[in-house]
Amino acid sequence: MQITRRYVAFLLLPSAAACGKTTPPRVVPAPNACDTLEVVCFQPHASVRHIYGTEPIPLPPIRRGMIWDGADWQPPTPETALLALTTRYHHPFNYNPEDAAYALLRQAIEPRPQEELDAFADQLLQLLRGGNEAYRDRAVLVLSVAADTTPEPGNPGIPYARAVDVFIRWYESFDDRTDPVAVRALTHVARVDGMDYVRKVFAASDQPPPCYQPHYGGRVRPGETPPEPPPAEEWCPNVAVWCNAGALLLEEEGGPNPWLHLQLCARLRFEEDSA
Repeated sequence: MQITRRYVAFLLLPSAAACGKTTPPRVVPAPNACDTLEVVCFQPHASVRHIYGTEPIPLPPIRRGMIWDGADWQPPTPETALLALTTRYHHPFNYNPEDAAYALLRQAIEPRPQEELDAFADQLLQLLRGGNEAYRDRAVLVLSVAADTTPEPGNPGIPYARAVDVFIRWYESFDDRTDPVAVRALTHVARVDGMDYVRKVFAASDQPPPCYQPHYGGRVRPGETPPEPPPAEEWCPNVAVWCNAGALLLEEEGGPNPWLHLQLCARLRFEEDSA
């Protein structure tokens, strides 16, 4: 009885011209007459042929921004990109659920109407305001990358210029602008070229009063009673919009004095000298 061994190799080729999705697998005779080498070509956005059968198996639902619709790979739409962004499943091959949204907002695969992009950005704003932290993190990442103006091979397309407006609207939706999530929103405004808005926030805010630094002050001599500290609400650091916006402007023109900002907005620690 003759035993035939089959060696299967998958080749990832760079273009459809080199190996299209419709190209059947090529069987190449091996040096040994009993061995055959089956070479199966596939595209990044095509199907993979199972090594134990002839039926193609689709790649994972997200592949470089393309969406598998059950029959073919398609450019993302607002509906499919949002579904991918809010679907809880594992994304193999190091592809993230944000890929389709990147490609959509940056128009990396095909041009989209501006009204459609803005409507999709409004949906991302709803994720930012929602209570699902994972979806919020994904929306933040999508808008940050979509607004990136740094030319990089891995970040094709046109930067989405209105991402800063989405972050501003997110920040202004907070009644308490000192809330940690509001501070995060203002930070992302600054990161997507929104420093002019941060300056306006800083200029419109009130400088907080001097606060008590519990680890600052002179040495208490033997026999002396240390002074009674003030109430805890007067201790540093101050929780204020002036502090939050000023922290983003420390190295910018029109920002606060760094030492003053440190005294009012940080908890200082001083080492007593040994003299």
